[in-house]
Amino acid sequence: MADAVYRFTQRGLFNSEISMENVHHFSCDPLPDSAALIAIATWIDENWETYLMPVITTVFQLLGWYLRRVDVADQPTYPLDFQGAGDGEGDAVGGALPPQTAMVVNMTGFSTYPRLCRTYLPGFVETNNEGGGVPDSTAIGAAEDFMNSILVPAIGMGYTVRKVSVRYTGDPPIVTAWNPVTAVNVSQRWGTLRSRRY
Repeated sequence: MADAVYRFTQRGLFNSEISMENVHHFSCDPLPDSAALIAIATWIDENWETYLMPVITTVFQLLGWYLRRVDVADQPTYPLDFQGAGDGEGDAVGGALPPQTAMVVNMTGFSTYPRLCRTYLPGFVETNNEGGGVPDSTAIGAAEDFMNSILVPAIGMGYTVRKVSVRYTGDPPIVTAWNPVTAVNVSQRWGTLRSRRY
């Protein structure tokens, strides 16, 4: 594979005290320059603001995006310096669901392994919780629209960018295999975060 793999990490704060991270892996071909990496992060951020901010609680605040190349060992993580279009705070008014409650999104690629990845999207509000303790169609639709929108970031500039599932091996761990994911499946049940990384 001639492309490189990067981990884009969204860092946020829930209720001014609970730190959270959301991790996405992308391959980019050819090797991207700094402008391309900013364009990828901007694409993710703009779609997060479009699809998820309207249904995310006002007590969630986006702190920024961080980047690390992960198919090469011992690479630094550094902040991406750009300003999104919105204020980075959720817009949904109402009681927030507990911070460990999240929408579970599974992504699949029709390829050899690795072909599966998962992300947890927290920050929804009580009105997104239907009787019976399941997410409503608004929350499910927002999560689905967001994840579909970032499968293939259309940044142009001569780059091909894809969301990928990855396999980490070694010590220190590096990504040694990756494949594009092409299908999104949003769980019809809430998931529970077992750490602050979502």
